[in-house]
Formats: sequence, structure tokens, C-alpha cells
Amino acid sequence: MKKLFYLMFVMALFAACNNSQSKKNEKSGEQIVSAEAISIDSFLVVAKNYVDKELTVKGTVDHICKHGGKRVKIVSTETGETIHGDAAENMGAFDVELEGSDIYLTGIVKENRIDSIYIDKWKKSIKENDESDIENGQEHKGGVDHHAKLQEIEEYRKQIADSPDGYISFYYLEVTKYEKCNK
Repeated sequence: MKKLFYLMFVMALFAACNNSQSKKNEKSGEQIVSAEAISIDSFLVVAKNYVDKELTVKGTVDHICKHGGKRVKIVSTETGETIHGDAAENMGAFDVELEGSDIYLTGIVKENRIDSIYIDKWKKSIKENDESDIENGQEHKGGVDHHAKLQEIEEYRKQIADSPDGYISFYYLEVTKYEKCNK
């Protein structure tokens, strides 16, 4: 009898959570279940297991790209970790007014792999741009510090060397829908 009561209690709890946590997305009219949203910190741990699968992540909007609004960066208020989302082709731009707001991003997990070949091409490109800028009398054109980028490349090179896979991965979301959190 105790087992039956416990089972009924758990089922009722799940039913209550499912009914109260479902919200309608203002932009797409689709449902996002906020109870299924994970934190940015959790996303960074599990992302490699969800490549090409859908996840919903909750975070605070740190930045929306001013050049078209198709990219958003969200931050964890607990750890400061960030991830970015790129708007899927069929989705409109992110509203700049979302900056500072807590949101749910739902999308397909994507992976960018950086390996030694990528690093070599990137380094060559930076050196060519740096030489071209210096020749034109415009060192640090557009505010880009090529020397800092080269240092960043060397840090990545060390991480790649330490990686058993021979590459490092950066994960992001190809966002299909988003919703502002109601606090």
C-alpha cells in the first residue's frame, strides 16, 4: 500500500510540474518546457553528448550582435561561463532589448573543432593581415590586436597538444526558438 501511495504521489507531482512549466513562445508560438531547460554550466558538461540534438538552455543575455542580430551570447550568473547561439535560417533576429534579460534558448547543439591545421591557417591569416596593415600604416586596424590573437593561438595550440583527441571543441546552439523568462 505504501508503494502504491508513493507511486501515485510521484505521478501527481510530475503531472503538476508538466502542466505548470509549459509556456508559449511569443516569437514562434511553439511550446518551450522550461522544466527541461539546463544551465549554461550543465550545457558545457553535456554538450558533446548532444551534438546535432535539441536542447534548451537558460542564461542571461550578455550581448546581441549589432550587425543583423543573428547571434546572441548568454552568460551564467553563477560562474560567468558563456555560450553563444546563432539564429537558425528560418528564425528572425534577436531583439536587442533582450540584453540583460534571462532567456531560454532552444536549438540544435553544434560543435566547432579546432585542430593544428585550423590553428596554422588562422595564424597565417593573422600574420598576413598584420603585415598588410603595417604596410598601409594602420597597425591594429579596426582595434584588432594581432599580437594578442597570436598569444591566444598559442594557448589553443597547448590545449590541443594536451588533448587526447588532437583537437579542442567549442559548443554552441543553432537557435530555433527563444523565450524570455518570466520571473
